[in-house]
Amino acid sequence: MSFVHVIVILAVAAAVLAVAYIAAPKGWRTVVFNAAWAAAVVIPDLINQLAGVDWPSLLGEHYGPAVAAGLAIGNIVLRFATTTPIGQKE
Repeated sequence: MSFVHVIVILAVAAAVLAVAYIAAPKGWRTVVFNAAWAAAVVIPDLINQLAGVDWPSLLGEHYGPAVAAGLAIGNIVLRFATTTPIGQKE
C-alpha cells in the first residue's frame, strides 16, 4: 500500500467520523462510524458479486422492469407507513 493510499484512507475515515459526529445522535456515533466502515468494506465486494449474475436469465427477460417497479412501490408503501418525517427525529 502506497503513501497516497494511506492518506486517502485516513481522509475517508475523517470524513466518515465527521458525518457520524454531526448526523448521529449522542450514544449512536460510534455505532454509525463502525457501520459506515463495515459498509465501505462490504459494498464493493457485494457490487462485484451482483455484477456477475446473469439477471435476464435469472428473472426472465420481461420481468426486470416488474421487479424494479415492485421495489419502488414497496418503498413508497413503507414511506407512507412510517410516522417520522424524512430526515427528522421523533
